[in-house]
This record gives sequence, structure tokens and C-alpha cells, in this order.
Amino acid sequence: VVGIQTGEGVRMVRHFSIYDRWGELCYQRQQFNFADEFEGWDGRYRGLRLSPGVFTWVALVEYTDGTVELLTGTITLLR
Repeated sequence: VVGIQTGEGVRMVRHFSIYDRWGELCYQRQQFNFADEFEGWDGRYRGLRLSPGVFTWVALVEYTDGTVELLTGTITLLR
């Protein structure tokens, strides 16, 4: 989806979660501006740096035209 990759047309991220390979919630954030580079996951869970691995993310994104879309994907954490 071009909008989420570039931020074009995105009003806000209503909900964003990251899960480890066992399905445990590692990060969660709500109601933030997608374009803010300081809003995001730093690879920590409960204050500890996580080991490299593949994590699943889920985002509920609201666009400027009022539509809402549920997006999912994976991210690889490297150290």
C-alpha cells in the first residue's frame, strides 16, 4: 500500500502493535502521527534489548478521506 509506505494520505495510526514469534505483545502504540520519525519501536521489550528476529506487526490506519484500513506485516530486527 503506497499510502502507508510514504505516509501520503495517512491522517493517523489509530493502533499499532508488534508481536514476537510466540504471539506475545512486545510493543503497542495508539493515536499517533505516522510521519513523526520519533514515534516508533526501538527494539526493546520491558526495557531490555530484544535479540534479532522476525516480528509481526498490525496497524489500524486512518486516511485523510476517512477510510480505515487494517494492515499487517513482518519486520526483522537486526543488531
